[in-house]
Amino acid sequence: MENLDIIILTSIVSTLFIVFGILMYKEFSNIEKNGYQYDPNAKKYGRDALFDMMARLFEDEAPKKARTKISKKDKEIIYKAVNITIADMESDGIYFPEEVKEQLKEYREEMHCEYSGLPSPKSYDVNNVNITVGFNRRFAPLAKKMKKALGVSTTPSYIVATMNAGFIPKDVWIHDMEIGGGRIIGEACHYIDLCTFLTGSNVVSVCMNAMGLNPEENTDNASILLKYENGSNAVINYFANGSKSYSKERVEVYSQERTLVMDNWRTLKGFGFKGLSSSKSGQNKGHFNQFQELLFQQENGGDPIIPFNEIVNTTKASFAAIESLKEGKWISIK
Repeated sequence: MENLDIIILTSIVSTLFIVFGILMYKEFSNIEKNGYQYDPNAKKYGRDALFDMMARLFEDEAPKKARTKISKKDKEIIYKAVNITIADMESDGIYFPEEVKEQLKEYREEMHCEYSGLPSPKSYDVNNVNITVGFNRRFAPLAKKMKKALGVSTTPSYIVATMNAGFIPKDVWIHDMEIGGGRIIGEACHYIDLCTFLTGSNVVSVCMNAMGLNPEENTDNASILLKYENGSNAVINYFANGSKSYSKERVEVYSQERTLVMDNWRTLKGFGFKGLSSSKSGQNKGHFNQFQELLFQQENGGDPIIPFNEIVNTTKASFAAIESLKEGKWISIK
C-alpha cells in the first residue's frame, strides 16, 4: 500500500513537470515569435509600466497626446546613451560579450566631444534647455525622506557612504578607461551626486586614496573625500573586496546632533529626529522614479529634475577623484 502511494505521487509530480515544460516551451516560443507587448493599463509598478513609460518617449505609434516631442535624431542619441549606462548591471554580475564592447566603443567615438565645446550652465538657463544624467540615487524614496528630514539648512553635515559593489573581473569593459571609464567614474559618481543632494551644496575639492601599493586609475577599492562649499564633508567608500552577504549600499548622515542611517535602500532609521524613527520600503534605487519625473517635466515644463550646475559639479568631482589618485593630493573643483 505504501509503495502504491509513492507510485501515485511520483506519477502526479512527473505529470505536472511535463505540463509545466510544455507551457514554458509555448510561452517562450510565443515571445520569440511576437515579442513583448506592453499593456498601458497594467499595474502602476512593474515591467509593463516601465515599458509603457519608455514607449511614451520613443514609440512613434504611441498616442500623440502621450508622446513626448523628441526628434528622430535625439531618439537615436538617447538609445545609444541607454546602452552606455549599464554599469549598474555589471555590479550585479551581468557581463557583456566582446561584440557589445565594440559597439559601445563605436558609440563613444560617435558621441565624443571636447568639454570646452559644451555650452555653459548659464546658456542652458537662458535658452530654456534642459539636460539630465542618470544620477538615480537622489530619486530613491528613502533618499527623499532623508532630504526632507534634514531640511534646508546652512549648517554643515557629515556623510559616510559605503558601496559594497562586489567583484568584477578585470577584463570586463567597465574597467577599460576608454570605454567604461572605470567604476569610480561610472558608478561612484551616483554617490557623489547623492551627497550633493543631501548636503544641498557643491563640491569644492576632492581627494581619493586607493587600496594597494601602486593602485591604478581604474581601481575599484577606494575612499573618496569630498569638501563642500557650505562646510559639509563626505567620504565615499567604494569597495569590490567585501562580502556579498553584507548590504550593498549604506549611507550615514550626521547633522545637528541627529543621525540618519539608510541600509541597502530598504530601511531608514532616524536618531534625534522628531517624527522619524524608522522607515521601510521595498528596495528602490530611484531608476524608475527618475524616468517618471523626467517624463512629467518634459510634458509639463518646470525646473530640470537635477540642476545643471550640480550635474557639471558631480562630473568634475568624479574626474578629480582619478586625478587626485594620480597626483597624490587634493584637487580643487573650478
